[in-house]
Amino acid sequence: MPTFLDWFGSPRTILVLGDGSAAASQLTAAGASVRVEKELEPDLGRFDAVFCVDLLHRLAAPWGLFAEVALVTDTLLLGAPYWAGARVQGRDGRPGGWVEGGFWLTRPALLEELTTTGWAVRYVADESRKRSRPMLLLGCVKP
Repeated sequence: MPTFLDWFGSPRTILVLGDGSAAASQLTAAGASVRVEKELEPDLGRFDAVFCVDLLHRLAAPWGLFAEVALVTDTLLLGAPYWAGARVQGRDGRPGGWVEGGFWLTRPALLEELTTTGWAVRYVADESRKRSRPMLLLGCVKP
């Protein structure tokens, strides 16, 4: 199975959203042209891919981000923690839990949110064993 960075293929123009300084360094070393922004602005232009790192749970309505990203790219790479706790809570009808000042969707809710907003999930890697929290790395495309 290819690694998360292999999913990019040849060097591309990549917008990194969120806390992505480490990812940006790896992508630049792999030959990509990288721009890092804390949030998505409407006038940033088009990119071959958008990589969201540790961002969803910090947003007021994280599910809105997937539709916004589709305006600037057809490829979304997402590194997102997910709720794996026994006690599931809800927010705006979506299951998850409150952690570290933000809301984490459950793994099924995160995947459903992507497909509901038109993304086809092509790469899934659960990085939970490598990290101190449940974390998914996802590669998605607009069909």
